[in-house]
Amino acid sequence: MPTRTQSKERGLALLMALVAIVVIGALVTGTLFAGRVEIASGRNALWSTQAEEAAEGGLAAAYANWSADWNGIPVDQDLVLPAGLPVPGNSRMRYIQTIRRLGGGVFLVSARGEKLGASGQVNATRFLARLGKLRYPWVDVQAAVTSQGDTKIGGNATIDGRNSTPPGWPTCESADVAGIRTNEVVVQNGSPQVYGSPPKIEHDGGVVDSVFTSPFNTLQPIATITIAPGTYNSMAPTISGSPAVCAKANSLNWGEPNRGAGSVPECSSYFPIIYVPGDLHLTGGRGQGILLVQGNLQMQGGFEFTGIVIVLGTVNTTANSSKVTGAILAGNVDLGDITSFGGTPVVAYSRCAVDAALQGSARAVPLAGRGWVQVAGR
Repeated sequence: MPTRTQSKERGLALLMALVAIVVIGALVTGTLFAGRVEIASGRNALWSTQAEEAAEGGLAAAYANWSADWNGIPVDQDLVLPAGLPVPGNSRMRYIQTIRRLGGGVFLVSARGEKLGASGQVNATRFLARLGKLRYPWVDVQAAVTSQGDTKIGGNATIDGRNSTPPGWPTCESADVAGIRTNEVVVQNGSPQVYGSPPKIEHDGGVVDSVFTSPFNTLQPIATITIAPGTYNSMAPTISGSPAVCAKANSLNWGEPNRGAGSVPECSSYFPIIYVPGDLHLTGGRGQGILLVQGNLQMQGGFEFTGIVIVLGTVNTTANSSKVTGAILAGNVDLGDITSFGGTPVVAYSRCAVDAALQGSARAVPLAGRGWVQVAGR
């Protein structure tokens, strides 16, 4: 009878099957893990890019919407602004801006961009910063009154080019300027007084159209207040809220030029740019900053303004006239009979007023070279 030999390979197929299952499982697991890592890496890269885009949007928005209030931030102090959305309506991305004044007109603007999850958690952040410098508009102020064309002064008008400081303001030293500067002649009637160094400059070839139109065209697009042509008599600083703040939304709030008792201190640092696309007739009130008039300007009734007045048409004052502390630049000037004005100057040059108005209108622009840096992110 044949002898049956016991096989030593019993269960080998089962072992190989198990090994194959383990190997295939490991391959599937590795592939799945690699896929999940790739997905997470791509998602993280996308979130980081979105956070960086949000930070860049914050930097761009800060410079594009620069507020004159930031010009007076104390040196080496931070101003943190409320969170903003780089894409309107998309609450999954936001930026938080910080403004720091470094001195010398230089600012460091930083923005933290964030990519948020569905429940509001922060998935990614990026910090970007960019240096900027204040750019002041160019205004050629070499006299209390600069006029293109014949300049008429009469009555008891006073044009004073000697540097003066508005009452209650910090003293600001500066050289005196001319009382009147024109490319034509000055015609005097009555008993007007003209002071300055020299009192009058006539036939000045440097008084050309660009002296008026260049600063006007630069400042008009960034005007903080635009009012319709017409007659106004109730400009006054106003406050709102609790604690009280200067009500800058009020178009007849042109800041507070006065200091001390009876003034509105909340508006003393507010120097708006007021633009009027036509003729303007002022019969009272007070304000400060820069006044831009596209047409003609007539002042009477005790109106007081501290800063710079640029008029492309004619400036005219009549009885019970007004006072401008700073400088006037106009196409033509007719400062008429002011016998009841009590000797108060119609125009008194003030370097302090001019500088304050220019600083209030200055805007920061990013530095062209080495002005951008990525601070941090995760």
